[in-house]
Amino acid sequence: MENEPVIELYWEKYKPNSFQTMIGNEDFKKAFQHKRIEEYINLILAGPPGTGKSLGVDLIDACAFKRNSKTWNMSMEGTVDTVGTSVLKFCDEGSLDGVPRKLAVFQEADRMSKPSQEAMRVPMEKYAQNVVFALTVNYVHKIIDPIQSRCCIIKFELASDDQLLEFADRILKGEQIDFKPSQLEAIIKNSRGQFRKVANTLQGWTTGKNLYFKDTKQLDEKIEHVFDLLIGMKLNEMIAAVEKMMSEYNTDNIIIRLTEKIKEESSMPQVLKAKCINACASCLEKVVIGIDNYVSIYNLCSDLVLVVDSMKRRSVK
Repeated sequence: MENEPVIELYWEKYKPNSFQTMIGNEDFKKAFQHKRIEEYINLILAGPPGTGKSLGVDLIDACAFKRNSKTWNMSMEGTVDTVGTSVLKFCDEGSLDGVPRKLAVFQEADRMSKPSQEAMRVPMEKYAQNVVFALTVNYVHKIIDPIQSRCCIIKFELASDDQLLEFADRILKGEQIDFKPSQLEAIIKNSRGQFRKVANTLQGWTTGKNLYFKDTKQLDEKIEHVFDLLIGMKLNEMIAAVEKMMSEYNTDNIIIRLTEKIKEESSMPQVLKAKCINACASCLEKVVIGIDNYVSIYNLCSDLVLVVDSMKRRSVK
């Protein structure tokens, strides 16, 4: 056991280690790759998961602050006590190696309670000259206005397919992995703009330097069948078909593919299409926050059938 090699995660191995090797978020790169430490003000890096916010902070830290920093994960440490003790202690301490300013990083800062955010205003004001506060958030509107007003807000965007492909190509060449173009296309589509998901998917489906990834054409055919059952309002059959798919595919992928099928269906009235897409979005949100997948899917199937039934009744009248 002691001699077994340690498996290095593709994400850690191939993620950018400099602004020059960073893919995407070009405005951020241009603004910060040459910024001097004395030019920094407090920052809020906002955007969906997997868009590079944490990576951006890490590059700023390494480039300008020389790792003279401390990080708190506010989903676990975002209490008033943390702000009143640990954060203040860090701000009070001197800088290392003659670096004139320090970086205080707060990951998932939008998970902080309002009292905790109110408490953070004290060190932000008191130590404005020697400490830069950097917050990463998924939802900037959850940060109170007094903190927003003290920060430069930077928006991070989901990567394009071309950018994901560039990153995937970096991994495939580095690891000398054999693959089919159709496999890579499916992985890019399923990654939905997230670099980390590309890396993790490639690593999860790689065996002996070969890439094995399930053909999504079969999923699309099954989604087509589910859609036909929906239009026919065959609720029990629809639920059974989706349940079987859930044993083979990720639930979120099923919902996303069904959403895409509804969106692309030219024969559906716009109002019906809008209501069905809204039901799919609500279901995906439930799955993401941890509500039981089967309960969420049952609810989705029922909602969709009710929407179709309502539209059919109106057309008859």
